Amino acid sequence: MDTTWREALGRRFAAAIDQLEDAVRRCPDELWQENLWVVTPDDPGVALDEAALQVYSEFWYLAYHALFFLDAYLTGPEATSPAVVLFAVNPTA
Repeated sequence: MDTTWREALGRRFAAAIDQLEDAVRRCPDELWQENLWVVTPDDPGVALDEAALQVYSEFWYLAYHALFFLDAYLTGPEATSPAVVLFAVNPTA
């Protein structure tokens, strides 16, 4: 990849991470566990009750999902941050 493209892509990637951080920091406490949309069980194999299914549209879960996979893709599957795993277990930690 050309150095110019690599640098441009790196700047955009850094800006996207900064925007995610800004969104997490600015999210009001009362919206942290609020559903952003109604999740429907499109997959017939989903065996979650309605309340458990709705967690997938809560703000904290979207932030966790983005950070977890950012970490996984950048470090590989053999290295998982203990802080990210703790956050998955307790969203208010």
